[in-house]
Amino acid sequence: RGQNVEEKIIEDVEAPSERLEVEIVTAKKPIIKGTVINSQTSQPIQHFRARARKIRTLRGANYIQPDQWLEFDDAEGRFNIEAVGPGIYKVQIATEGFAWTLSENVNSDSNNPVVIKLSAGGCIKGRVINQAGQLINGAKVMPLSKAAGEKAGLRTCTKDPFVSEDGAVETVDGVFELKNLAAGNESIKIVHPDYAYSTISDIKVREGRTTEGIEVVLNRGATVEGYVFDAQGQPQPNVTLYFQNDSGYRGITEEKAGRLAMVTTDANGYYRVGGLPDELCYVKRHM
Repeated sequence: RGQNVEEKIIEDVEAPSERLEVEIVTAKKPIIKGTVINSQTSQPIQHFRARARKIRTLRGANYIQPDQWLEFDDAEGRFNIEAVGPGIYKVQIATEGFAWTLSENVNSDSNNPVVIKLSAGGCIKGRVINQAGQLINGAKVMPLSKAAGEKAGLRTCTKDPFVSEDGAVETVDGVFELKNLAAGNESIKIVHPDYAYSTISDIKVREGRTTEGIEVVLNRGATVEGYVFDAQGQPQPNVTLYFQNDSGYRGITEEKAGRLAMVTTDANGYYRVGGLPDELCYVKRHM
């Protein structure tokens, strides 16, 4: 077994055995093909980004599909994505003016191109205030459909699946508007350095319409302060500490998703971090 090598099982081999010959067949990586079109006009979309998401492995080694976006510029809206091996995949498409869209399941063994139809989607509009009712400027609002990274549209066990800031907007005069969201239920996360984060789930997004009246109230949250010492009791300057929820121990993606705050100790080993949510936090030293 090896990368790009077809798996082969040889049965009834007697040991010891001499002159055993094994034919190694190099397998080509499967290619996922498709076309991206405008759902309203059925015309091809020329400029777009695409990436493949692996749902499950059909056979062979369970290699991980790279998560990076690929840029495409094709007058017919065509794309080809190299898959890591035989499996079931979804293709995600992103382009300006349209909602990010996931394809139906694609079997890499099939040579049938997948057609992905893009629509403008809907919008979410609202405001962010503090507990005194004052509008908060500079709060970052992230839609889960875009900020979930490789987990977007897929099942996840992560407590907080927001792993990136893709699609985020900042409040101006306390107001935000998220555009080009796929129809369905959306979740948003709101963060600000002076407040504890907040999330709202199950916001209904309708195609071609704006969901208004979303109000988010941020509170100051909790503050933790202290010192970091070494085994000899000496203060430790320039030590970076991560404050995380319990999502931080299931791998790199989950660790990033569960990160609540980051702080670095001063010359005396002192640290102070605010805006922590009302939940159990774990402190991890960055190595």
